Amino acid sequence: MRYATFISALLHVGILAAGFIVAPFLAVPEVAYRAVVPVNLISEAEFGEMVSVKADQKSEEVAEDPAPLRDDIEVAELPDPVPVPQPIEETPQPEPEPTPEPEQPKPEPEQKPEPPKQETQDKPKQEDDFFSGLDDALVDLEEEDDRKAPSEVLDAEGLRDQEQIGLGDTLTAMEEDLIRARMAESCYNQPTGVPDAEKLVVRVNFKLDREGEIIGQPRVLNNAQISLSGNTWWKTTRDRAVQAVTACAPYDFLPQERYYVWSEITLNFTPQGVM
Repeated sequence: MRYATFISALLHVGILAAGFIVAPFLAVPEVAYRAVVPVNLISEAEFGEMVSVKADQKSEEVAEDPAPLRDDIEVAELPDPVPVPQPIEETPQPEPEPTPEPEQPKPEPEQKPEPPKQETQDKPKQEDDFFSGLDDALVDLEEEDDRKAPSEVLDAEGLRDQEQIGLGDTLTAMEEDLIRARMAESCYNQPTGVPDAEKLVVRVNFKLDREGEIIGQPRVLNNAQISLSGNTWWKTTRDRAVQAVTACAPYDFLPQERYYVWSEITLNFTPQGVM
């Protein structure tokens, strides 16, 4: 009995719950009230008349004079426009010319002393031109020494004696050897193939300063005798002897303490060398 009562109660509760849930959906929906507008049916002819009447009314309204404008309304005058100032073109100022800097005087270059020119040995073709005026220049200088025997040629013994006078009186044997070696090495270009070479003696005198440089020009002591002899080989030997004396300068290989001895020298040349 108890179970039947309990089940019955559950069923009743379920039915009530279902009723609460389903009841809202079973209600009749309310219909909203709308006003009824009367509608009159007209024909097309009536509709055309109605439209034309409305158009005439609008045209009459437009044709009516508009309301007059008010005279009391003052129109404010606009002020004159202020002229815009134009930009002033700046004239470019000329650039100042740069003042030239005063030129400083350039220092004069130091003049280097020219080295003493050593005359090289001339070719046979140049010898006649180089010494062409030597004959006339030296004739007057040695008239007393050379006019004693203008047509005589000294013999071999006399020549040897003169050679000893040239180097033997004042210079020592060592100084003589120094001069001969210097002449033979690079200065004296002695002619070759000369007949009677030992008789063709040329006596050259020259003076030196303390540095061994030649003072003035060398002098040929027997120049007149050579010129009047007409011997071409003798003249060639004379020219080459003067050239050798000049080419060997400076004579700085001689001892300075004996300058009083070699300040003036006389050398004897032959085609065979310095005697």
